[in-house]
Amino acid sequence: MITRAYDNLIGQRQADVETVTAAAADALAAIAAAMETGEEHGPPELYASYAFLQQAAVEALTELRAHPKAAVHEALDVDAPDFAEVSKLGGLVCEVLLDAAMRISGSRQLDLLKAAAHAARIRDLLAS
Repeated sequence: MITRAYDNLIGQRQADVETVTAAAADALAAIAAAMETGEEHGPPELYASYAFLQQAAVEALTELRAHPKAAVHEALDVDAPDFAEVSKLGGLVCEVLLDAAMRISGSRQLDLLKAAAHAARIRDLLAS
């Protein structure tokens, strides 16, 4: 799911702001779903990390006022998510949202910048 979201976002990164925002929302939904899977199937000592990262993804979605098209509860692997993949996706979400924010103005720009900050937090928390 994370790899698919990453590939989709890479493919949409040069599109218009609304398309990029929708792809970023789908990626954030994938992160939230992966973290939920981690909470349910991952090692118990990482439960707090999964919950915190899921919250960051949900907060970013809230800033985008987005309703992702991707099914958040699609069939997931029962393995814990790969933090390196999630970090990479968080970094890409941050990058594309910052780029999109520079192409618009007004309150929507601020929303995109706030969502990018949440995505950066996901990336930075998982950086090794």
